[in-house]
Amino acid sequence: MLADKILRTLIVFGMLLGAAFTQEGRSVTQPVSFTYVDIIAPNATSTRAQGINNKREIVGGFVSDDYDGFVVQNGDFTTYDPYYVTWVSGVNSSGELAGYYYPGFGGDQAFVSSQGVISTLTYPGATSTIAWGINDAGDVVGQYLSSDSGSQGFLYSNGEFTTIDFPDATLTVAEGVNDSGDIVGYYMPSEGGYNSFVYKDGAFRQLVVPGCVESGAFGINELGDVVGYCRTGTATYGYLYKDGAFSFLSDPNAESNGILGTYAFGVNDFDDVVGYYTSRGSYYEYGFLAIPAGKR
Repeated sequence: MLADKILRTLIVFGMLLGAAFTQEGRSVTQPVSFTYVDIIAPNATSTRAQGINNKREIVGGFVSDDYDGFVVQNGDFTTYDPYYVTWVSGVNSSGELAGYYYPGFGGDQAFVSSQGVISTLTYPGATSTIAWGINDAGDVVGQYLSSDSGSQGFLYSNGEFTTIDFPDATLTVAEGVNDSGDIVGYYMPSEGGYNSFVYKDGAFRQLVVPGCVESGAFGINELGDVVGYCRTGTATYGYLYKDGAFSFLSDPNAESNGILGTYAFGVNDFDDVVGYYTSRGSYYEYGFLAIPAGKR
């Protein structure tokens, strides 16, 4: 079924990346402040904005009677549903889309859409394959699931799959990739919980988010700025990691209780951030665009 109804489980066939990892991250300094704009699909109980490019084209998915993708261009909201169940998770500067669909049987299938032509990506031997991010070269990252090795991340580049497997992790998901080939995502260590990671220059680095018991990295821009989520003991916030420091995002209309809160999924080179939050009172999920104060 459609990717844990939008929160992870999947796998890939190729080389294994990395063997060791280091830690990175520190406290907040000179935090970035944001102005928030809602992105809400008509008649939807859930809208999640997941990707944004430098043209401020935004993609994601929403839930109404079924699951549909969407694209926002110049403020116009368009449903993207070439399949009965579709989710759009990434967009590059050329407008190429990455995402996944459920064909009605078996597992989820990843896809890339370029100039209206849709190509399916299936990791060999996988029961499900999901694409989460795409860069300007058309490289795609995501996760796959197989019956014998659980969920692992992948990079699809130049027609070949490469496995992204954080050392000693029981689960790895690759969520975002920039034009330099830096990859972000999250992994589960043997003791449980989720941690953010960055894969850069052939090495894994755990991104340690201050004050958080759990986190995940979902997007990275060409400057190396990373966005994701951070869960404390009582609330969930989005984060932007920029120039070695963290800024936290919390939509002013968001519930902040346990897993309910604000999640940051995508970031462009202007540090415009997209994601979703759980609305206070209604508990519906609404997408957002967060624009740094003083920016365009």
